[in-house]
Amino acid sequence: MSTRSGLRRVAVIGAVLATTVAVGSPAYAAAEIQDGAANVGEVNVTSGETTTNSGELALCDVDPDTPTPSSGTVPAKTVGSLAKFGKGTTECKKVGDDNVVKMNGTKFELTALKAYGYTKITRVGTYSAECTSTANGTSGKFSLGGVSGLEIPNPMPANHMIPLKNNKGELLARVFFNEVTKSEGAIRLNVMRVAFPPAGVTPLRGSIIVGSVECRPSF
Repeated sequence: MSTRSGLRRVAVIGAVLATTVAVGSPAYAAAEIQDGAANVGEVNVTSGETTTNSGELALCDVDPDTPTPSSGTVPAKTVGSLAKFGKGTTECKKVGDDNVVKMNGTKFELTALKAYGYTKITRVGTYSAECTSTANGTSGKFSLGGVSGLEIPNPMPANHMIPLKNNKGELLARVFFNEVTKSEGAIRLNVMRVAFPPAGVTPLRGSIIVGSVECRPSF
């Protein structure tokens, strides 16, 4: 079953489990997975000698001994000519020894490729994700609503990729949905990530993350 770009009322949901014996996943091995953290999104893109880094929007963390807050809110934000984010929130908390992490975002729009011949407007109306970690392992889930400009499957498999190409068929970027990284029972879930190829036809390099949560078991 497919959710076509015009059916904006259909929500895509999914869940993932990482037990304590899970092995590493090559999906998106960035920084080490934290005990519990979330952000609404992040832009880290280089074009020529210019780097645009938004930082992790509304970042939260379950660790009370760090300066990172346990909840966050970000207003609507435009990040250069690359992306637009609507208002979003995060919450990271301890429930006994367990970690519970949530994020909610709205009105994401990819604008980075308009200057390079990509005429479709890629938007996400709403997106959310959460993960929970216990002594036995971690679990996570996500949702997407109001997606336009792309045809996406429903249900959404893990690490689903859609290439974005110009009229010549040249690859401009790859969009990953439900992007999951697992490591020793920990889990990181990116609702969506736009990745610009390291040797592409545009000068853009790096990625744009749309909603991310991560949890590590409370051994």
